Amino acid sequence: METDAEYIHQVLDFYRQNFTYTLAPPRLGQHTVDEFLFSTQQGFCEHFASSFTVLMRNVSVPARIVAGYQRGIWSEDKQYLSVRQKDAHVWVEVWFENQGWVRVDPTAAVASVRIEEGIDSALSESDRVQLNQSQNTFQWLNQLYSQWQQLDYRWQRWVLDYDANKQQSLLRDYLGKITPLNMALALFLPLLLIMLLLSLSSFQHWFAPVAIEVKLYRQLQKKLRTLGVVDQQGETIADYCRRASREHPHLKTQLHRVKQAFERALYGGGNEFDAVDTEIRNIQR
Repeated sequence: METDAEYIHQVLDFYRQNFTYTLAPPRLGQHTVDEFLFSTQQGFCEHFASSFTVLMRNVSVPARIVAGYQRGIWSEDKQYLSVRQKDAHVWVEVWFENQGWVRVDPTAAVASVRIEEGIDSALSESDRVQLNQSQNTFQWLNQLYSQWQQLDYRWQRWVLDYDANKQQSLLRDYLGKITPLNMALALFLPLLLIMLLLSLSSFQHWFAPVAIEVKLYRQLQKKLRTLGVVDQQGETIADYCRRASREHPHLKTQLHRVKQAFERALYGGGNEFDAVDTEIRNIQR
C-alpha cells in the first residue's frame, strides 16, 4: 500500500515534469483547479499550492495552505529586513503522524530558483520585463514607500518599543556600569556643554568685528541723540536724516550731505566711508 510520503513524491514529480512557472498564466474558467491540473498547467505559487492541497485532501491527507513572505532584502547598515509585496509566497503544510505539520512547497518542484534566489530568477524574459515595467511605472511611489518603511521602523524601534530594558541597555553602552555618579554625569555634562556653547556664542557676539558702516551709523546715532533725535525701528538712514532735519532745520544741509555720503559709500561701489565719517563729524549743534 502506498504511503502518504510516496504519494506526495509522485504528485511533486507530476508537477516537475508537466508544469511551468509564470506570472501571466492563461485565464481559468469555473473549475479552476481541474483546468490548471489537466489543461493549462501554467501558473504561480497560488495555483500550485491550491491544486496540491486539493490532491492531498482527495486521498484524505490533511493539508492546509500557508501564506507568507519569502526572502526579502536585508539592510546591513539599518539592520532590518525589508519585505515587499513581490516577496509574497504561498506553500502547503501536510500532516504526518508523529511529525505534525510538515511544509511542502510544490512551487519548488517546478521552479526551485523561485525559492532559492527569488521571484526574478524564476521568471521568463517576458514575465521579467512585465514585472519591471510595473515596478518602474510606480518607481517614485516605491521610493516613497521605502522611505516610509524606514521611518515606521525607526518609530517602532525607538518610540513604541523603547521600554525600560532598552533604556538601561543604552545607558550601559554609553556609561558602562549604571551608578548614581555616572547618571549624574550623564545628566549634567550635556547641560554644562550647552552652557559653555552659549557662553562662547555670547563672547563671539561681543568680540566679533563690527562693519565700518555699522560703526558710522552708531556714530550718527550718538550725535543725533545728543540733539534729542532717537532713531526708530525699521527707519532707514535717509528717513532718519530727514526727520532730524525737520526737527533741526539749521542742520538740514549737513544731514543731507551725511545721507548722500552714506549712499555713495554703500551703493556707489567706492566704499568711501572716510567721507561719511567727515560729514558726521561736521554736524554742529
